Amino acid sequence: MSQKQCCICFFGAIRSLPQTIDNIKEVIQQFRELYDVTIFLHTWKGEDFKLLEPDYYRTTDQQEQFKNLEVPEYFTRESISNRIRGKMDDKQKKWFDDWLIKTKDKPDYYITTNYATYSRKQVTLLALSKIPNPELVVYIRPDTFFKTIDIPFLLKRFNRNSKRIQIITPDFNNGYWDKETERTKEDKTGKRGTNDRFAICLGSSAAKVYGSQYDHIDDVLKEKIYPIGEAVLDWVFNHYNVVNIRSPMCLYLMRTTGKKIGFCKGDKRVWND
Repeated sequence: MSQKQCCICFFGAIRSLPQTIDNIKEVIQQFRELYDVTIFLHTWKGEDFKLLEPDYYRTTDQQEQFKNLEVPEYFTRESISNRIRGKMDDKQKKWFDDWLIKTKDKPDYYITTNYATYSRKQVTLLALSKIPNPELVVYIRPDTFFKTIDIPFLLKRFNRNSKRIQIITPDFNNGYWDKETERTKEDKTGKRGTNDRFAICLGSSAAKVYGSQYDHIDDVLKEKIYPIGEAVLDWVFNHYNVVNIRSPMCLYLMRTTGKKIGFCKGDKRVWND
């Protein structure tokens, strides 16, 4: 067995795990064939994570940790509505108003971004405290279902002679969008967003950068960028001059009902549920 170390890190809510666990284990097995793999997890107290069988884990009381968290006034639904509604035509206004009604009981993206990035930071700290110098650190959200992924092929895309920080993420052209005009290779514009459901970091330095997103939410807010997870990740990649290696794979967000959200080439587009 190879002695090269690979940390696989899971973070966030575990609700969809019964629907994704078999698929995720197939991905883990691809790494096990190449590396000594250690599984790490951070999640919230009360979540049932046993199916992942982590070697090390931490849990946090979400309500206690974020009891004072409030959406900044500039990014409240009312503030956003007041700024942009006047620029819309009647059709856009109807869509926007319907969206506001449909999502009124859902947590604001600012809140969920804090949850996800905090959890990602905690699992990074845990992993690097146990294995300080892994060759790879892999991040997977437990509600991710992979339609296609070839780990040996992806790992060949790293330039191991480079001193720059390198991180593999899903290529949107082979994932959530299927138009060539929407493809970007190394996106530092923030226009397209960066998929934050899965990543392979080359070495501990790359993992520390990827795991730092929570620490930079205020920096994103100062630039008046709406702090969804992908926008925060874009900011971090730009700030640290990361080589974002967009790579071919296709994955979905899996609901607890078993419904797959997103689309791959050849799929019917089912983003909205």
